[in-house]
This record gives sequence, C-alpha cells and structure tokens, in this order.
Amino acid sequence: MNGSNSTAGTVPFWDLVIDNYDDGQSPAKGENLYGMDTMCLDNEHGANAALNRPTTDGTDYHVWWTPAAVKTAAWNDASTGVFNAYAASKDGRMKFRVLDVNNNGGITADSDYGTLCLTDLEITRFDLDSMQMVTANLYDNHDLTASNFTVIPFINSTVDFSGGGAGVCTVKANTNANPDQDGTRVEYLKIYSGPNIENPNYGNPDSFLASYPVPWDSDSLYQLTIDLSAPSDNDANHSYDVFWLSMDSPSNEIIMESFVTAGAGRCAMPKSGDPQTYMAFYWSAKQTLSDITQFRRLRPRLNVGNNMGLVWGDVGGVASNTGAMTIHNMKVHKVRFE
Repeated sequence: MNGSNSTAGTVPFWDLVIDNYDDGQSPAKGENLYGMDTMCLDNEHGANAALNRPTTDGTDYHVWWTPAAVKTAAWNDASTGVFNAYAASKDGRMKFRVLDVNNNGGITADSDYGTLCLTDLEITRFDLDSMQMVTANLYDNHDLTASNFTVIPFINSTVDFSGGGAGVCTVKANTNANPDQDGTRVEYLKIYSGPNIENPNYGNPDSFLASYPVPWDSDSLYQLTIDLSAPSDNDANHSYDVFWLSMDSPSNEIIMESFVTAGAGRCAMPKSGDPQTYMAFYWSAKQTLSDITQFRRLRPRLNVGNNMGLVWGDVGGVASNTGAMTIHNMKVHKVRFE
C-alpha cells in the first residue's frame, strides 16, 4: 500500500474487513456468520503508517485470519455446520476501507489527510496443520480470578468467578424483559487480560505491564486461543449473539478483531461439556516507535455481545439470549506456518 503523505501522524485510519455479511440483497448474499477486522492507525511516530514511498511499491501489510470456531466440532459438522453446504451464502467478502472518525481522539482524524492506494493484494491459503510453534504460552492464564482477569459488563450481564468452578469465569446475559432496558437486546462485555485498565494511567506507564502481558516483536505472528464452554445445554441453546477474539496495543496502531455469531443453529457458540478452543491470529507489523517503552506490549481480549439486530432464535418477538458462557483460559503463542 502506498500513501500520498510523507509525514508520520497524518496518514488516514484504514482497515481490512472479511465478513459473511447480509447486505439486504435478495436473495441475501451472506448470513452474518463470521468475520474479522484488522485496523491500522498512524499513531506514535508512524511505525505502521502507509507513507509515500515512491521508489518502492509501498508498505507491505499482512493479515492472518481463520474463523474463530474453525476447529470446533459443531462448526464442522457434516450436516449442520457452517460450511456443510458450501453454498454462496457461506462465503466471505473482503473490504478495504479508508475511515475518518472525528469523535475519537485516539484516531486523530482531525490531523489526517491525503489518499491511500492499495497497489497489490495477494491471498494465500495455509493448512492449520502446518502451523509451527515458535514460542508457546507468551501469555497463559488458566486460573482466572478477579485480580488477574477483567470483565466489564455493559448494562446488566452478571459476572461470576466462582459459580463455574475454581479458576474459571462465567458470564451470563441479562433476563430483564423490559424492551427498553433489556440486556438481551443490547449488551456488551469487555473481557481483558490483567487488571482493569479501562481508563489507563498514562502518567504511570508501568501500570500497562500487567494488562498488556505479551512482548510486541516486529513482523511476528501471534495466535490467541480461548477455551469456552456453556454450563448446560440450556445455556448453549440460549447463547449470546456474538463474540470477538481480539488483540491490540496501548498505542492502538494495529488492532485485530475476529468474530463468530449464533447463526446457523448456534453451531459456533460454546457447548456444554468439555471446553472448546477458539482461535485468532495477529500479525504484529512493526513494533511501535513510541518513546514509552511500556507501549511495546500487546493485549489479548474477548468481547461478548447481544444486539437487537442479531435476533437468533427469537421467539414471539422476545430475544432468547439468556444463556451463560464459561471462560476457562486465555493464551497467546508465537507461531509460524511452513
């Protein structure tokens, strides 16, 4: 990718999206089953900015992605799974977007200008079985407690660090039937590694270390895995609408989100019994040029939500997202593909 600007701090915010989106066409082209968004921002001196480089083809960017539920049994079921039919409605589309968001100071859109040119696009497929471990367990939290794992509920979800057994965290959707306040209609949970850093203290950079536990190395591929289950079959059948596996940094330069929804008979949602492993990949690009050394870190995240626009299993106009989800562990590995 090449840009028209030569000055760091002025390149527009852009992203690359893959999704299985229902765009309202008839017949619909997608079923809103899965997707991902990788965002690139020109922050902290522009290590990852698409600057003007006239003597080359520009800056190379890599996006690594697989559907988060790709290794789960229900997702791959021959009769009910997402890709059983290989229908066009199961396919994904790709979007490259240049964005301008004026109401968020972290995006600095007020100082961005110019153009971006996607000069080349190449798609390569790798078999998951060819993945090689470079460094295992850069982050490994398999004993979740309120002091080392943060869940910030929006509206009225409940959070329990004891109900699902020692070392796990269970979140449950709200069952309030009031359509104006109903957490089953609009609900969002932010689930972070480390203690609460929703409002980071930039005056104390060391406060970032526990919440951003993974060293940020340039040109590296990280795998985020999270093991999830449903406490019961009833919880599995009334799951949240959607959840995202994500990674980011304090400087908000490269942000990755990979999501699956409760579509296709909730086949991607956690099941009762043994936990299932969900995964996402994060390409680190270039380590930040920030003067704050503690910014050279990465944070794994899990976001969970319900939204009235995703009324999977709706009965009589009342959303049925009343189920719970248990989080068993969160890990980050450095990997490569042969």
